[in-house]
Amino acid sequence: MNVYFGADGKIDAGRSTEHVFLFDISSGVPRQTQVLPVPNSFYGLVWAPTSNRLFVSGGQDDTVLEFVNDGAKFVVRRTIQLRHQAGLGIKTKPVAAGLAISPDATRLLVANLQNDSLSMIDLASGRVTAEQDLRPESST
Repeated sequence: MNVYFGADGKIDAGRSTEHVFLFDISSGVPRQTQVLPVPNSFYGLVWAPTSNRLFVSGGQDDTVLEFVNDGAKFVVRRTIQLRHQAGLGIKTKPVAAGLAISPDATRLLVANLQNDSLSMIDLASGRVTAEQDLRPESST
């Protein structure tokens, strides 16, 4: 949702990138340890219970990014595609928003804005295993 255009009218990717800032708070004084670039995002951020993985919603890209700790720093492990065909309404795109992780870190739930649905992701395979339409008139 953070889009800047250059003088040529095209999207300036460098200025349009969003970020997750990681801080070490163990010493009482916060110390920035890393900045993770994220092409797009919208509200969704959740840590795995073991704190070695972090999931960030991909916003209008209709994705979820998984960051893992490689021992020294967090790196992108994969981008999980939600594959929604369209948003609800005229010229709307689905937006991956809120995230929740299961206590055993095997499943991830994604709240989809502009799509009125929830997507359940199996984290072992990185695939959407269930989709729940939340509209009142929906029978699914």
